[in-house]
Amino acid sequence: MAMKKESGSWKGSIFLLPGTYTYKYVVDERWCFDVEKPTVTAGSTTNNQIEVVDYLQQLLLERSKTRDDIHQEISAAFNQDKTLLQAKHTQDLNLHAQELAALRAQLSDLHRDHANQKNQWEYRLNTLQHEVERNKKAINEKRSVIETEVRSKYDVLVTAQHNEILLLKAQMEELRAKQVEGFPTTGGEEKGEESSHVNNIAK
Repeated sequence: MAMKKESGSWKGSIFLLPGTYTYKYVVDERWCFDVEKPTVTAGSTTNNQIEVVDYLQQLLLERSKTRDDIHQEISAAFNQDKTLLQAKHTQDLNLHAQELAALRAQLSDLHRDHANQKNQWEYRLNTLQHEVERNKKAINEKRSVIETEVRSKYDVLVTAQHNEILLLKAQMEELRAKQVEGFPTTGGEEKGEESSHVNNIAK
């Protein structure tokens, strides 16, 4: 039945054939009556009222059952979809949580590895610096020892050369002194001795 909204409510009009005296109808599973026709009771006849017969009551029950079934089916489908969505959402959250935990663990491992590498490099650097300082100290000590030995040997060599020079000078002075006193050189001395010996024999 076509309904029209008038004055804020929905209304429908049914045109009855002449001689029809029942004015109450089923609209949206509710009994409605014609407001323009009053209820008149005359003897055993009551106008503007329809008795619910068995087939109509059964039809109403079937419609109500169908409506309840549809409602239950829709509710079940909705609840199932809701459950599936919640399960999927929970599963996604769990996966994201696992991925996040794995990423955090990897990040923690990276930080730990970085810290370990940093400590190792710092230890190696400190060890290398200590080794350099130790080698530098050893080199300086060795250089000092070598310089001391070289200086000592140089002093000894210079002293020996100086003494040798003094000795040679003394010998030269002695030879010069002998020449001044009339003594010939080594070759002359041998010839002088022979001539002196000859002269002595001649005499």
